[in-house]
Amino acid sequence: MSKVISATYEGDRLIRLDEVPSDLEPSSCILVLLNPDKELPAAVRTGADALHERLNAFEKQYAMESGDFYERYQRGELGDERDFVVWAGLLQILERMRK
Repeated sequence: MSKVISATYEGDRLIRLDEVPSDLEPSSCILVLLNPDKELPAAVRTGADALHERLNAFEKQYAMESGDFYERYQRGELGDERDFVVWAGLLQILERMRK
């Protein structure tokens, strides 16, 4: 069951729920969606910056832009080396952060 609960960003990557659901199981997942009308908290910007730094390191190491890499990776041209799996995962995380 999905439920929308408002929350407040407390800083230092902490989010305080305005209401604690009584039926929340210990194994439940909580998805936090940021309000696109407000500025992103510094922790999120810092996280995106760290992702960009890691992506830039992969691009330099493999002499390939991330967009080109991802297209080739999706077509199965590059194999499943650990670096490639991580690189693809970081690109997917960054894309989700932009939504």
